[in-house]
Amino acid sequence: MEVCPERILCRPAGDKPTGESWHRDLSPMCKEGDYILGGWINLDAEPQYFSCIPSTYQVHGHEEGNMRAGSGFFKLDQADGPVYDKMKEVIEIPPGGMLLFFQDTIHEVLANAKSMRKFTSMRHFYGFRMTRHTEPLRGKEYLRRCMEDQSVIRIKSDQIPPIYPGMALCFPKQTAKKDAWIESMTWGHETVTKEGRTFKSLKQIGELLGRYILYPAYQEEEVELLFPNHHLVLVNPVTNEKEEVSF
Repeated sequence: MEVCPERILCRPAGDKPTGESWHRDLSPMCKEGDYILGGWINLDAEPQYFSCIPSTYQVHGHEEGNMRAGSGFFKLDQADGPVYDKMKEVIEIPPGGMLLFFQDTIHEVLANAKSMRKFTSMRHFYGFRMTRHTEPLRGKEYLRRCMEDQSVIRIKSDQIPPIYPGMALCFPKQTAKKDAWIESMTWGHETVTKEGRTFKSLKQIGELLGRYILYPAYQEEEVELLFPNHHLVLVNPVTNEKEEVSF
């Protein structure tokens, strides 16, 4: 099993997610026989929701070439949307609950009244790869370089997580509001790339600021989480002691 690098979502009060029609998630670098799971932990004090067509991961296997093409999403024929709407189930993820699903399950991103919160909404995304291979999806050299520089790692869809949706750039007032919010929460304008939607590495930011700002280096067992393994060293949340888990 390989733990795939993922991101945290922090959505300010009053913001609504960008709706996404029926699709399957993609990992264009996955290899024959791989199974990729995605999901998240609900960090809110209220339920979150996931809309999907259960068991549809069985319809298209990982061996299909078009499922690996491109990155991010495999969009489905929208003419079938009404059929999916009748088949869908909306799954509730309670506060502190974790959702995991095969990433090629047909699902959508809800953008409705339930999606808009009066408080800052948060979730921690997760990804896992079940594989017979020993090389991680992104390659060992790339992962080690990212961890040394403490930079944002490409996620399993081969994308760099944006700070905020591209559509926000079409609305100057919204963009200014989000930029101000980001600057108040981070190191400031040095934090982002020229495009303003992705974070620079802490090594780059430190060089711009002229000071050392890196966190302590990752421990080897933390690095090993991102490589395919038959065992992992994890911290027991009850005892706070390290334990080796084999499977």
